[in-house]
Amino acid sequence: MGGVRRVVGLMSGTSADALDVALTEVRGTGRGSSVRLVRFASVPFRDDVRAMLQERLFREDLPLREAMEVQRVLEREWIVMVRSVFEQWGVSWGNRGDIDLIGSHGQTLLHIPSKGTDEPIAGMDLGRRQEPEGRQGLGLGQGEGEGRGRGRGRGNVRGQGQGQGIRKIDRVDGAMSLQIVDGDALAAAFGVDVMSDFRQRPIAMGFEGAPLAPLAEELLVPESARPLILLNLGGIANATLLMPNKSHFTQKSLRIPHASDLGPANTCIDAAMRIWFDGMRLDEGGKIARSGQVNKRLLERLKSHPFFTVPYPVSTGPEAFSASWLQSCVELEDEAIPPSSIVATVTHFSAWSVARGLMRLASLAGKSVADFKEIRVSGGGAHNPVLMEMIQRELEHGLMREKEDGDGAANSSVPPITTDSLLGIPADAKEAVLFAILAHESRYGAGWRTEDGRSLRPGKLSLG
Repeated sequence: MGGVRRVVGLMSGTSADALDVALTEVRGTGRGSSVRLVRFASVPFRDDVRAMLQERLFREDLPLREAMEVQRVLEREWIVMVRSVFEQWGVSWGNRGDIDLIGSHGQTLLHIPSKGTDEPIAGMDLGRRQEPEGRQGLGLGQGEGEGRGRGRGRGNVRGQGQGQGIRKIDRVDGAMSLQIVDGDALAAAFGVDVMSDFRQRPIAMGFEGAPLAPLAEELLVPESARPLILLNLGGIANATLLMPNKSHFTQKSLRIPHASDLGPANTCIDAAMRIWFDGMRLDEGGKIARSGQVNKRLLERLKSHPFFTVPYPVSTGPEAFSASWLQSCVELEDEAIPPSSIVATVTHFSAWSVARGLMRLASLAGKSVADFKEIRVSGGGAHNPVLMEMIQRELEHGLMREKEDGDGAANSSVPPITTDSLLGIPADAKEAVLFAILAHESRYGAGWRTEDGRSLRPGKLSLG
């Protein structure tokens, strides 16, 4: 279908501190798609809403009624915030309005991945794990990336009911994911068609449901920019490897890119700031990390997290790298560690997990990080110069080890790491724009195809 449609993308990530709203103009579908960002706003949640989310998101023990109440509160909050943004922009909605479609990621309440080790492990990954037959994983990010539990239920906990009680569930196969802020609530409020709940279709097809942004990235990034690494440093880091298109793919075919979560980016840093710096939300400009010293013993303890034993592609979420986990790691140390050094150590840990993850993901694709033209960074972590510097150093060390082992590329240099806008889209607006594109392709296009030829069109439609 031709013409230009105005599509709004809505995104709230694992940091749960703001709602990103992107108004876009999308032309065409499939590889003929193009997008123009018209307006963008990142609207912070009120302090009481942010506190509510920090206390209740990513908790497996959250009572069902309380989860329903969070859903209702957040739906009302989103509607007020989006309406305010539309009014500021002079944008009308409804049957004769300026908006054709809304694509909403929602807010992840809990994501429980497929089990990847013998130990319970949190994560999320829209990709299959690497199988003995060598089938390529469908790693999409969030991821989380966007977007994302402690592994599958083993039935060790009985529900409390009347009579004989609720029968325990011995085992649940596959990923489970729950996003709140229902598309029907947004469609009813604005009289506009809404695509939402994007993770359920991939999960129903046997995948993990995250990260999702790589689907839209594969659609938009031109051949001339490839091979390219797209790195998102949100609460959780995730990456997409965009390779040159193979000859057996037609111009209209959209394949699934190599993508995966890598580990924590900002989630542990932010948790450290809240715990040891009187509730501060973040390490502005990395100033606290730069003033501290990395504690090697604590760093090694953090690296022992079982997430790092899971085969790629993989995914995870704040529930795996929680504030309580971080605090317990610090408390196990024999000596008191200055708060600034805790932040420095956690920042180094995040950089290590990102660099390690990029190298493992590239290896899965049969490449070295050095083979790529560029690493393009988005997300809140892109504004932390200490984190960015540490990622650069960790990649340099990793590529040097690759070269010494004879496994690296002929060129062992780290590709340029930039935060420049992609396709004219500022880094901070990228994820909201990508969900607008994802919604547009699922609603009007042919969608994507897996390596085994199955059709994938994520999302549910709520009519306006």
